Amino acid sequence: MGVGAVENPRQQTRVLIVDNLSASREGLAELLREEGYAVMTAPTRAAPRQLALHAADVVLVAVEVPGRDLQALLDELAAHRPGARPSS
Repeated sequence: MGVGAVENPRQQTRVLIVDNLSASREGLAELLREEGYAVMTAPTRAAPRQLALHAADVVLVAVEVPGRDLQALLDELAAHRPGARPSS
């Protein structure tokens, strides 16, 4: 490998998992960490602050967000990353 080359590109990919169910968050986080991703987790309420403090390349959001409008949450998360676009 050349100078500055990344041995495992997944190590450079930061993933934020957003879900109010801690078991779901942590289970998925464990799987992604085993695959070499840098993973952060947050419940729905804390997700915008987590994203503001720590950049993420990918944000995985639970489909059901009790007590919160999903589109409003996605808009708030996207505000922290100009050019970000939701994908399903």
